[in-house]
Amino acid sequence: MEPLEAERRVIGAAEALARTLRENDNHTIAGAVMDIDRNIHQAMNVYHCNSGPCVELRALGVAATTGTKQLLTIAAAGDRGRDLIPSLTRTLSATASTGSTTSGSRAA
Repeated sequence: MEPLEAERRVIGAAEALARTLRENDNHTIAGAVMDIDRNIHQAMNVYHCNSGPCVELRALGVAATTGTKQLLTIAAAGDRGRDLIPSLTRTLSATASTGSTTSGSRAA
């Protein structure tokens, strides 16, 4: 199944940000979300000792600071050419609990 135009834009934004991360073990994954007004909000992970990177939650936080209430799609991409990567179950659970309109994959 081919991604829709909105999904392609969000995937492209995440992959473009991921290419800027360089060789930094604290920032290894980039994420992007699109709200219902088609604005794209981007973030990068900050690795910490309690668990691995969780960029989706950071991108959701960036979107929330703008007052957006609903999202269309979300994507995450890894650095060093890893491109689009799948979501973790705990991240999908947190995304669903926000009340945002998303589905169960990084490119919804």
